[in-house]
Amino acid sequence: MKRITAVILALLCLCCLFSCRQSSKIQYVTYEAEHYTSLTQAEILSSSADAKASGSLKVAFSQKPSGIFMDGIISEDTSFDKAVLDLITGYSTVAYTKEGKYIVDPVTVNAYRAVSNTDGTTTYTFMINDDLYYSDGTKITAADYVFTVLLLASSEWNYFQNAESNHYYEFLGYKSYHTGAINYYPGVRYLSENIFSLTISDDADNTFYSLSSVDVYPLPIGVIAPGVRVCDSSDGAYLDGDFSSVLLNKTVFSSDGYAYLPSVTSGPYVFEKYNQAQNSVELSVNENFLCRYDGARPQIEKLILQYSDDVSYKLLKRGYDLVLSLSGTALSEAKESDAFDFDTHEYLRRGFAQIMFSCDQQTTGSESVRKAIAYLIPYSTLTSDVVSSNGSRVYSFYSQSMWEYSKLSDRLGESLTLYDQSLKTAEELIVKDGWNYNYNGGHFQKGVDTVRYKKTADGTLVPLIIEWANSDCVLTDFLYKKLLPIAYSIGIKINSTTLPLNTLLSYVSQKSSPYQMYSFGYGFTDSPAFWYYFPSLGDDIGLNFNHCYDAELCKIAEDMKNTAPGDCEKWLELFYEFQIRYNQILPSIPLYEDVYADLSTTKLKNYEPSAEFSFSDAVIRAFLD
Repeated sequence: MKRITAVILALLCLCCLFSCRQSSKIQYVTYEAEHYTSLTQAEILSSSADAKASGSLKVAFSQKPSGIFMDGIISEDTSFDKAVLDLITGYSTVAYTKEGKYIVDPVTVNAYRAVSNTDGTTTYTFMINDDLYYSDGTKITAADYVFTVLLLASSEWNYFQNAESNHYYEFLGYKSYHTGAINYYPGVRYLSENIFSLTISDDADNTFYSLSSVDVYPLPIGVIAPGVRVCDSSDGAYLDGDFSSVLLNKTVFSSDGYAYLPSVTSGPYVFEKYNQAQNSVELSVNENFLCRYDGARPQIEKLILQYSDDVSYKLLKRGYDLVLSLSGTALSEAKESDAFDFDTHEYLRRGFAQIMFSCDQQTTGSESVRKAIAYLIPYSTLTSDVVSSNGSRVYSFYSQSMWEYSKLSDRLGESLTLYDQSLKTAEELIVKDGWNYNYNGGHFQKGVDTVRYKKTADGTLVPLIIEWANSDCVLTDFLYKKLLPIAYSIGIKINSTTLPLNTLLSYVSQKSSPYQMYSFGYGFTDSPAFWYYFPSLGDDIGLNFNHCYDAELCKIAEDMKNTAPGDCEKWLELFYEFQIRYNQILPSIPLYEDVYADLSTTKLKNYEPSAEFSFSDAVIRAFLD
C-alpha cells in the first residue's frame, strides 16, 4: 500500500460562510493535512463486495421497539432501537472496529489533523470525502456534521422534556451554548464545504478515548431544520434562520417527525415503516451507501425486525431466519435440540453479573466484610445453576471481550485472587476485623448467638446486618438459597428485598440509600472511562455508585484519565494495576460473564457477531445462500 506523505495545503476562502453574518472582512484558514488514515477510501472501495443485495431476513428480538429511532432522545433504549439506529446511520468520523478499538473512518474522512493547543484544549480538524450521499441522493457536506453537534447540544433541543441533555458536552464553550447564553458554539467550526473542526475543552476528561469524543455523524439539515443554514464566525459555528423549539416540535417530535419516521438517512439501510401493533420495523438497502470502514456493505436487501415474547430456537420454524440474544436455559435447550438444523453463533456479554456494595456504610464499608462474602459464594455451581453453564467466572472490573484483557489474560490469571469458597477464610476475616460481640456486648458464641456485632470507638455496638436489594431473577434465587444461610451460620445476617429492576437501579444511583448490597447485571460501554467510576475524593460522584474512594484505586484511574491517546503500553500497564487493586478491595464482587448466542437458519452465511460486533454490525457483513 502506498502511503500518502505529501502535506496538503488548502487555502479555504470563507467569504461565503461569513456572508451569513455580513462580515466585512474575508477570512482565510490554512489547513495542513498531516494525518491520513491507514487506507484510502479508494483502496477500501476496491476491495468491497460488488454483489447486489438480494433476499430478505426476518429477525426476532427479545425487546420491544420504543418507536423512537433518533439519537439524542430519552427512550427505553432497547437493543431493538439501537439496532435500527445503527443500521440507518453511517459515515461517522470515527469507527469502532471488530477488535474493539476506535479509528478514524477512512470511508468518511479523507484526512484529519489533531493539535494540542497551549490552553490545554485539543482541536481535531476533519476533511471529509466529497462522494458521500444521503439515501435520497442529497450530498453530505461538513455542514451536516456541524449541524448534528449544534442541534443536539442546543438549548432549543434541550427544551424538550425527553431530549437527552449531555450530547457533545466535551467541546469548548458547551455550557454557554447549551444554556442559550450564546448562539454560537466556540468549540465547533464550519471551515468549508468539506472541512470542519472540533475543539475538546481543557477540562474534558476522556483523554485516552479522545477519538470517541469527536465521533460525529451527519443529520440532514434540510429535513430536520428546513430553511436553516450552518454558518461560521471567528467565535464559532452557529445556525442561521428560524431555528427554534417550535420548528423542532414540528419536524422532529410530531407523530410523523424525524424521531419516529427518519425518512432520509446515511447508513447501510433505509427506514421503510414501523408497525406499532406488531412491534416490527422494516428496512431496505440504501443504494447510495458506500460501505463501512472495512469495505462491508449490505448483501441482504430487506430486513424485517420484530419483537417476540418467546425467543427460542423454535422461532426458526415459525418464519424467522435469525433469533437474537439467547442465554441461560433457552440457549441450553437450543444446544440440546436435534429437531432440525440451525446455526449457533456464540459470543460473550460485554459485562458481568455482580454483587455491588455501598462502601461508605459501616458494614459493607469494611474490606474484610466484602471479602468474607466473596469467600462464601459457591462458585463451583454458580454458572451451572444460574445460566445453565452458559457463562464464565470474572474476577475483577473487566470483560473478557476487551482488547486489554486479551493482551493481559495470562498475567492477570497469575495475579488475581480467585476467592474460591472457603467458610474458614471468611470467618477468619470478620473475626480479625473485630466483629466479635453479641447483641449485649458479650463475646460472640457460634451456635448460641446469631448476629455478630462490632464496637466503634465510642463503644456503640454495630450489628453485622446487611440490607440487600435485588430483582426477581434466577441469580437472586441462587444467592438467597446458597449465600444467605451460610453467611448466617457465621454471624452475618443478610436481609433480602426484591424490587422491580428500575426501582433497584434508582436506589443504586442515590447518594443515600437504605441498602448496602445490590445484585444486578453490569454492562461496559465501548470506551469505559474508569475515572468516572472511581473519581478522586471531592469530585462529583460520577458513576461511582459504590461510593468507593480508595486512594490507590482512584490514583490509578486518574493516571488512566491522563494517558495520551495511542499510548497503549502505558494504558495496558495501568489497566493491569487497576484490575489488581479492584480485585484486592472488591467494591463489587464480579460473578460471571454470560455467553449469548444468536440462532439462524442455515441459509444465513458469514454472520459473525461478537461482544464488540453486535447484530447491526454482523448482519451487513452477512449474506443469504
